[in-house]
Amino acid sequence: MKKKLNTFIPAGGLGSRLRPHTDRIPKPLLPMGAPERKVIDGPLDFCINDSDHVWVSTDYLGEQIEEHLSDYAKVTTLRDIRTQGSGGSLVEHYRKMIDTDGDSDVLVLPSDHIYDGSFNLKAYLDIHRESDAPMTLMTVPRKSYGEYACTDNGGYLQSVEQDRIQGHVSTTGTYMFKSSFIVDRLYRLERSGLDQLNIYKDIVCPAIGNIAVASYFVDTDQGFWEDTGTPERYLASNMRLSQDQNVIDIKANVEDCAKLHRCVLIGAVAVGQYGAYANSIISDNGSGKMNVTRVL
Repeated sequence: MKKKLNTFIPAGGLGSRLRPHTDRIPKPLLPMGAPERKVIDGPLDFCINDSDHVWVSTDYLGEQIEEHLSDYAKVTTLRDIRTQGSGGSLVEHYRKMIDTDGDSDVLVLPSDHIYDGSFNLKAYLDIHRESDAPMTLMTVPRKSYGEYACTDNGGYLQSVEQDRIQGHVSTTGTYMFKSSFIVDRLYRLERSGLDQLNIYKDIVCPAIGNIAVASYFVDTDQGFWEDTGTPERYLASNMRLSQDQNVIDIKANVEDCAKLHRCVLIGAVAVGQYGAYANSIISDNGSGKMNVTRVL
């Protein structure tokens, strides 16, 4: 029998670092790279073809995300009972998504990350299954932010590092688990009664150095990964995908004489003929005025 791959995408966060632009639109539905494209479309493109099913948990402004995903035959949305960390959402829903008695795999990936280039989920899955490791992390060359890990000569992860100099690779928040392993961990976390859980800190970190944790390494010539959670990285990711062209939401209105350079316009924002903005994220605040974040 073919082993199944179920994918879980937690998409219920508040998007606090991108406020006020997420006050009326959830972060997964902000524009990304083109007028009709949304942030969550990238993770979906990465996983949809090779996953047997995709589960997306929602909370904050969840009805908008549910509507956006309604045409995906493979996607089921799950509403969180309360706002919680990604791990808490997984604990809440795992019995609905994962075959707790079967031999399958589970992919967990964020709803707000960019996977651009030759990212190959089948190659990721092959490495995970060939290694027979309970967990395989997608890793990339060291970034200037985030979490780091050290690898051994066989490519397995040995330790977690906070220091960029000490770490060999950056972790990406993209994880593949054997269902038997993740079900056991989630059951233990569920019994502990904690609700504000983080997948990386509460599941991944305790495992590295104690069990075999494999790495699917994606080098810069294979693909580009980015966490879009800050204004700086959100704008930079848009400009990378659009080749430095303005990304103007299909609902936005820009008068002909307005001057825009390397900007992202979100939602039904209106820029008048005398508007002049550069390197900015611009959204409508709902009262006819604009929210403008200039990124230096």
